[in-house]
Amino acid sequence: MTIRNAVKEDIDQLVEMRFDLFRDAGTLPRGADTELVERNVREYFHNHLGGSFRCIVAEDESGRLIATASGTVYEKPPNALNPTGREGYIVNVYTRPEHRLKGVAAELVQRLLDGFKAEGITRVRLHATPQGYFAYMKMGFTPTKNEMEIFI
Repeated sequence: MTIRNAVKEDIDQLVEMRFDLFRDAGTLPRGADTELVERNVREYFHNHLGGSFRCIVAEDESGRLIATASGTVYEKPPNALNPTGREGYIVNVYTRPEHRLKGVAAELVQRLLDGFKAEGITRVRLHATPQGYFAYMKMGFTPTKNEMEIFI
């Protein structure tokens, strides 16, 4: 197994794995316009991969991606808990079923955290699926209870 930064040539597999994540997490609603979503995901990866959007992958000896973890940095007005205002957000943590429970995803997430820390980012957030919740707790993430959202 090799761990490395994703490159543009990985986009097809990254899109496939993102949709696998949607299915596993139950976040791909029946009737969703999957062609539109796939087109937009592919465009996003093409435009942002290696820039504000970083992605670390694990691949097997044949070059097939077996796990992925991605993150992005965004800025908010600074506050006492985050004096720089820069925050990391982790997304797309996914391991193919046959490679789960071997610590691969944890290694990828740790590499993202190390990269954020090297950039002076001290606050990192993520949305945990039930499958990943306790693994993130073991890594030091703590649940929050004050976030809300609205789709408009």
